[in-house]
Amino acid sequence: MNNPYQEYVLDHYRLRYRNGDLKLFRGKGVLAGRSISVVCGDSISIKARISKGVITEILWQGEGCCFAESAASMVAQYAEHTSVKHMLEFTDSDMFELFQADFPKARAGCILVAIKALRELLEKYDAN
Repeated sequence: MNNPYQEYVLDHYRLRYRNGDLKLFRGKGVLAGRSISVVCGDSISIKARISKGVITEILWQGEGCCFAESAASMVAQYAEHTSVKHMLEFTDSDMFELFQADFPKARAGCILVAIKALRELLEKYDAN
């Protein structure tokens, strides 16, 4: 495989950035979100610590195909140290751009599972 973008996806799948045991991640400012693909059953859970409107720490855990788990790694790495406001404005198209690689149209849902879990988490955040 000579395509550097495909290697980027495989790197995230192998190294699983920000992947961890969510049971151990708790305390003040920690919120959780989960998403399951109705098409294939990919499941991604995300927890994040938010302080003063910024995601200061984030972890994900889940089971799914290479597309789903790579995308979870990518979005967690991208979102850490980013504002809640920015991530709430992060669109599906932004997620596809972050993914960087070509993918079959049928796999678009796999790539979006993690961002949907993150959106669920962020919607629970009360800035006040």
